Amino acid sequence: RQTGYVTAVVFTGEEIVTGSEDGTVRVWEAGTGKATRTITVGVPVQDVALSPDGELIATAAGDPTRPNRVGLVALWDR
Repeated sequence: RQTGYVTAVVFTGEEIVTGSEDGTVRVWEAGTGKATRTITVGVPVQDVALSPDGELIATAAGDPTRPNRVGLVALWDR
């Protein structure tokens, strides 16, 4: 369960990948709703995407309330 608002969703058919303002990305089994992986980004996640081969998760994250509005783009192995 994510503790913040879900801000991004990707649905693959078998899995759902979500990003949240709580600074996490989670991979869920679509059929059961079971979380199979949690990635701690550390700052609110604004968007998620999957590579064409499905092997990588891309995240765009940052805290819009911070004065310098630093953003992070990262790639994560699935």
